[in-house]
Amino acid sequence: MINENWLERQKRYQEETYGIDYRQLWESGEIVNYVSTMLTAAQIEVAEAYQEVPWKPWANLTTEQRMARLMDNAGKVTGELVDVMFFIANVLVALGVSDAALEAAYLAKMGVNKRRQDTGYDGISTKCAKCGRALDEPNAAPPVQRSGSLYCGFICAVEDQDEAPEVETVR
Repeated sequence: MINENWLERQKRYQEETYGIDYRQLWESGEIVNYVSTMLTAAQIEVAEAYQEVPWKPWANLTTEQRMARLMDNAGKVTGELVDVMFFIANVLVALGVSDAALEAAYLAKMGVNKRRQDTGYDGISTKCAKCGRALDEPNAAPPVQRSGSLYCGFICAVEDQDEAPEVETVR
């Protein structure tokens, strides 16, 4: 991360600059709207960053021209991605994530990604047979096995089958 107090500083900035009271957002039920707005803003900022990248395959540009435009726009791309980081930080703060918890989650996910690559990750076999959710994510509940398929939980296992549930948690 930027430094070990990134989220702490972002929380203070939001409170002091915009008067955001995260506890009040939770108590009033407005937290869902706040998080939704922040994620929407992050998506828009990613799109704005993408507009600075010469990505259109139908544009009549040589590789050298594409690279030159990207180099010219690198500062704009960086600026837009910093905006993304602001909105992502707001979501993490709203969810009560600390800098230490974020670092732990990041390292855990990095471990999952490394393990996936080391074991020939195919993007399919470690997904829920019903909804497609990854079964090997950090903090994921143990998968449920039913009729030879793996599911992220009992709801998906039952919804994917017509007969009465006969499920087993995989540890």
